[in-house]
Amino acid sequence: MIFNDDLRKHVPPTQLDSAYGGDVQFKYDHAVYWPALTKICAERRERYQERWVKGGKHIGEYEAYLRGGDQVSVGQEKSSTAEPTT
Repeated sequence: MIFNDDLRKHVPPTQLDSAYGGDVQFKYDHAVYWPALTKICAERRERYQERWVKGGKHIGEYEAYLRGGDQVSVGQEKSSTAEPTT
C-alpha cells in the first residue's frame, strides 16, 4: 500500500487531494458537476456523430478518426486502397 508520503513522491502536492496528503481542497458539488459533465458528453457525442456521418457511416469506424485525430476514416482508407479500374 502506498502511504501519503509516498504519494507525494509521484504526484505533485498541488494536484493531490488533501485526504491523501496533498494541497487540493476538493469540494464535490453535484449540482455544479453533473450538468457540466452531461453538457460535455453531449457535445462530444455530437462531434463524434458528425464525423461518423462525414466518414460514410461505416460500422467499425476508427475511434481515432471519430475523436478528430489524424487517422483517416474507414471509408477513406477503403477508397485509397481500391484497385484502379481500366
